[in-house]
Amino acid sequence: MEPHLEPEPRPVYVLGAGFSRAISAGMPLMNELGDEVKTRLPELFPGDQDARGTFEDWLSLRVTALPFLNGWQNSRRAADAERMIAEIAEILDDSSSTASSSSCPKWLIRLVKIWHAERAVVITFNYDTLVERAINEASLAVFSQHGPSAILADQQVFPAPPAPPAVYHMDNGAATAKSLQLLKLHGSLNWYWSSRDSTGSTLTRIRERSTFEKRSLVAESHDFTGVRTLDRFLIPPVSMKNSYYTPHLTNTLWRTAHNAIRAASKLTLLGYSMPKTDQIGVELLSGIPESTTIEVVDVAPGLPTEEHSLASRVQALNGNEPALWAGYDCIEEYVAHRTELTTKELVRDLLEIADSDVLISAPLDRENSTQLHVFSVVRGRNGALSVRDIDFSGIARSPMPPREMVLNSLPEGMNRLEDFVRAETLGRHILDGGSPIIATDAGSVTPLGVERVLVGPWEVAILEVAPCHEVDLTHSN
Repeated sequence: MEPHLEPEPRPVYVLGAGFSRAISAGMPLMNELGDEVKTRLPELFPGDQDARGTFEDWLSLRVTALPFLNGWQNSRRAADAERMIAEIAEILDDSSSTASSSSCPKWLIRLVKIWHAERAVVITFNYDTLVERAINEASLAVFSQHGPSAILADQQVFPAPPAPPAVYHMDNGAATAKSLQLLKLHGSLNWYWSSRDSTGSTLTRIRERSTFEKRSLVAESHDFTGVRTLDRFLIPPVSMKNSYYTPHLTNTLWRTAHNAIRAASKLTLLGYSMPKTDQIGVELLSGIPESTTIEVVDVAPGLPTEEHSLASRVQALNGNEPALWAGYDCIEEYVAHRTELTTKELVRDLLEIADSDVLISAPLDRENSTQLHVFSVVRGRNGALSVRDIDFSGIARSPMPPREMVLNSLPEGMNRLEDFVRAETLGRHILDGGSPIIATDAGSVTPLGVERVLVGPWEVAILEVAPCHEVDLTHSN
């Protein structure tokens, strides 16, 4: 028998409704979602419902068979609950469409890039696909000897239901462990099934190909598979979800999350308030190791000394006082903080890599995030950083270093050999207060991390870059 291998320690992020609200003010919190459902389906709510507790409390009773009722009465109550879950999906469809009609927040792209560089496990209790759309827009890549391959959201959401047969070439991307892993514990707006399928054999999904600004990676065709005629697979916001954990996929998802939390090097709660109604989710977090540091990013986390506050309940998980970010801009401020730390780690790594030529992977233009190309980084006379085109596949065959290979392909006098940036010189440049911003045809970017890659006989340093944010313009050390 093979020995059981413990999961590799990775940072774990937990997303709640507050995270989607930070992406767009139009994304509803739970109480707002309940109010909207009551507005749309007033016939399902008794007049005294408000006196019976929260929307989650009421829905919990609806999905629970009561022993003193007849079978047909419990069946009718369950049907009402399913009708309500379908309405929740419709509400979130509308709000997600509105949220993604504008440009993606730069802080979200930056955070996705950080998750990618960290190989983080991201656990979300949200149904929407806003994170997936940001992933599709982030130009994430993994490298081989042949160059960069774009990673799409479908490769990072796993375990997940199977998808229909591939239609486009990008549909063939397999799940990858070389990036972040997104676990959708309550299901997803693009997951479907035949309702009350106890085995989960009918579970399937629609591939998420959308980005923001109402754009898509491909021109969507007609749903020939008929998947959208099925019911949504959404685990409702109720206190106990026993009947919803029967399909094997939900067990796999939650056990994967449990294993990741037990091995977490760091736990960060982003807009997740550990509500008392989510007893299973709160119990999941109780498996966090005593040595794990915890961060809480929430509009109003309170203080660890305040009884019943979020901060005090988080501290009770493993006894460690959490680091706190509060206020309406807390998530964006947290991402700015993580960026500062990442820059410091980047400088250290660049100085260790030393003599390797610095390359970046970036789209050829702003409109197509998956058409990636490799560029060499150069520094101008004024210290500004920009890029020059390079044939990545030719590096392995070249008898000269990448910088010389590129220089020989440029018009005479356009650059000098010393203009080409190497890892140590970039590290010193940032350390001495130089701007880390790199100008590309697809927009200015700033580095977040670096990966050492051997291409034939040449070692290169490939930067992980993200779109610039205003704070970068005042970068200092």
